Amino acid sequence: MFYFSDAYHQNVELALCFYHFDFLPSLDSTGMIINTAEGSIIRQAEVDNSNFLSAREKEILKMIQLGKKSKEIADALFISINTVNRHRQNNLEKMRVSNTTEACTLAAKLRWI
Repeated sequence: MFYFSDAYHQNVELALCFYHFDFLPSLDSTGMIINTAEGSIIRQAEVDNSNFLSAREKEILKMIQLGKKSKEIADALFISINTVNRHRQNNLEKMRVSNTTEACTLAAKLRWI
């Protein structure tokens, strides 16, 4: 799954699921969108989308990935548990996943965390 965002507004313009059966990993993963109506091509590197989540959202995802509970995260970051839960919910909505396990897996694959 690739997320393409507008660099100026920092919001998602397109979420694209692409299947490619190349079993040799590449660090220079790039994407391309072809507008068939006008023939324009938009090129996007996966690394360009690393700012899709805020620094705090990434920090909380990383802590969730490490097995921390919301209360532990709140205490460690000196924020309320409600704020932690709001960030967790934002992550699920932004990434369009159903749980934090999926969110952590996806964020790790995209090298966001």
